[in-house]
Amino acid sequence: MSRSHLIVSLALISLLASSGEAAKPKAKKKPTGDQVVVVVTGKLICSHCELGVGDDCCSALQIKNTVFLLGGLANKQLMPQRLNGGTRKVIGVLAKKSDQFLLTGFQLKATTKSKHGFTITGRLKKKGKSIYLLNGKTPIRLTGKQAKPLAVKAGKLAEVTGDLKFDLRGRMRLKPKSAKVVTKKPTVPQSKKQAAKKKAVKK
Repeated sequence: MSRSHLIVSLALISLLASSGEAAKPKAKKKPTGDQVVVVVTGKLICSHCELGVGDDCCSALQIKNTVFLLGGLANKQLMPQRLNGGTRKVIGVLAKKSDQFLLTGFQLKATTKSKHGFTITGRLKKKGKSIYLLNGKTPIRLTGKQAKPLAVKAGKLAEVTGDLKFDLRGRMRLKPKSAKVVTKKPTVPQSKKQAAKKKAVKK
């Protein structure tokens, strides 16, 4: 084999090797952690029409100064009723949308006698002197005197109520009024379509 043929052969082998590497499937991203489960009972509103939040209409639950924008099935179910007011109950997972709380979940039946409020259930984690509820990419830091005793419960599930807000840097903060260790989170209901899709993914 001539020197020029050898160089061409080596170049082809290198090219095939690099193309084979590019064809390999990408590694799955590691999970970011547990998500809290939130049960909210509040006044049904349209966040855009009544509060001027966002560019489009969206159903939301309001508890005094705290507003939860609704996503997923809850928003789909309550969108036609959003201007009728009344008390509604939603269970779901919590995330941040711009500078608002986004509750993606399922509407549960509630009566007008239901007391407004919310509970957040999540796994406790201690980091330095701070204590958090794990919540994917948006952990919730617990603050105040009621948070300190929870430091020894790190790693366990806790159901917490209190004042939920964003700090100046847009991070979630919860000042507990009450907290207790629990054995499991509330179950977020799913539609038949969602359940079938989840089952197919597991297979």
